[in-house]
Amino acid sequence: MEITKLNISLVESNVVEVFQYVAVVIQHKKRYFYCVDNTILKITESEYNFVTANPYLYYFSTALKLHFLVQEKIRKHSKKSTNMLSFIYNLISSLNL
Repeated sequence: MEITKLNISLVESNVVEVFQYVAVVIQHKKRYFYCVDNTILKITESEYNFVTANPYLYYFSTALKLHFLVQEKIRKHSKKSTNMLSFIYNLISSLNL
């Protein structure tokens, strides 16, 4: 197993630091993963190679593509959590407890 820490950032350094973070790529046998905080994506070997060689966010970069995929996964998970909380709240409200 090979684990590599990447410093993901924008090409231009004068932009807000919110776009600077640490990601981890993992290679285990013929499987590849991209991890940011608690979010893990399965990626291809070519995505692994590209993002490892070039961890910068700019048009058409693999790092930017993976950045958007991580953000989308976080939004979907957040939306599901919000929907479940709303469901539970509405259920409890309807029971007049």
